[in-house]
Amino acid sequence: MPQPSLGPPEVRLRQGGHTDQIPVERGTIQGDILSLILFLLYMEPLLRRLQVGGRGYSHACLKDTSIENLARHNIPETDKISNGSFADDLLCLTQRMCDSHIQADKLSKCADWVALQVSGKKTK
Repeated sequence: MPQPSLGPPEVRLRQGGHTDQIPVERGTIQGDILSLILFLLYMEPLLRRLQVGGRGYSHACLKDTSIENLARHNIPETDKISNGSFADDLLCLTQRMCDSHIQADKLSKCADWVALQVSGKKTK
């Protein structure tokens, strides 16, 4: 069985053949299993950091405002949704604008720490 080449990658074309080799100077090749593991090693601490402080969004259905439960207006941070993530998309949820700024600062600091570029075009 032939061993895969460890040189620069190339793209195989549907019609047959392939492109010239593409030098990879840093990072990993898209689709490489190591890319997924490294991304998850970044995402998990970020998602946990966004949860800290209880700045997430709390659904109205979680608030029990009956007279016997008036003390529960202060919803614990574990009942708040601080983020939603799928693949490489992240949604930071808050109820107040000042909390959005704090969450965005957390995201920026984590991205700077790992030299990850946040897409300005897709960020709203």
